[in-house]
Amino acid sequence: MAPNLLELLPFLSQRGAQLVSSPCSVQFKPFVEKEKEKLEKIRGHLREADAARREGNYQVAIAAARKSFKVDKNNSKGMLLVNLLTKEAAEAEKKAEVRNF
Repeated sequence: MAPNLLELLPFLSQRGAQLVSSPCSVQFKPFVEKEKEKLEKIRGHLREADAARREGNYQVAIAAARKSFKVDKNNSKGMLLVNLLTKEAAEAEKKAEVRNF
C-alpha cells in the first residue's frame, strides 16, 4: 500500500521554514512569499488527493496529485504520486473485477 500522502507535509514545511529563516529573506521577500503560497497550494492538493484515495476515489486523487505537480513542475514527488496512484487504481480495479467474477 502507498504511504500516507500527508507524510510529505513535514518535508514541505521544512522547505518553507528554510526559505523564511534565510538571512536574505528581507531582500527576497516577494520570492519567499510566492514560494510559501506555492507550498500551501501543494499541501492543499496533497490533502485532497489523500482524502480521495482513502475513500477509494482514485480519479479524484489522481487529479489532485496532478494539480500539485502543475503548481511546481520541479516537484518530482508530484509526478511520482501520480504514477503511484495510477498503479494503485489499476490494482483496485483488478481486485474489484476478481470479486465480481
